[in-house]
Amino acid sequence: MIIGIADNGAIIGIESELNELQKLEKATRELIEPLILISLKSEILDGKRILHIEVLESADKPHYAINERGERIIYIRVKDKSLPIPRLLLYGEGDAETEKLLGSKHVKTLINYLKETDFVTAKIFSKIINISEKRAERMLQDLATRQILLKINQNKHEIFSLKWAK
Repeated sequence: MIIGIADNGAIIGIESELNELQKLEKATRELIEPLILISLKSEILDGKRILHIEVLESADKPHYAINERGERIIYIRVKDKSLPIPRLLLYGEGDAETEKLLGSKHVKTLINYLKETDFVTAKIFSKIINISEKRAERMLQDLATRQILLKINQNKHEIFSLKWAK
């Protein structure tokens, strides 16, 4: 994350490095559970101060955002958007059928693919594991129903993104 750069890419800078650091500390301490570690770097760009913030990968996943009502919400990143999800299915928390599905060769291949890319379609998935597009579509729909994949409608096509990570 970069603070001091507008959405359109314009360098607007920050007024006070101290104020930004205080906001970051408060957010990481009070609005996220469990605590996260961040790394930051301050620099001058075109005469304006900006902050580079990197959220370090955590072994304590999942992390929850705490809203104004004190509710814990999980967000996932899809491209440039953060989307709230109703629940997060973690490996080992599902029923026996879901666990069996997660252990299958095809699903493991799919998960590895989605860890490297943003999304998959039934057509792409069918080619990756060499099955019919119809069968691939059924598998993707089943994984979305089980809250493992996030289904996103895009024009005429449905794309699927990884909803959990392990």
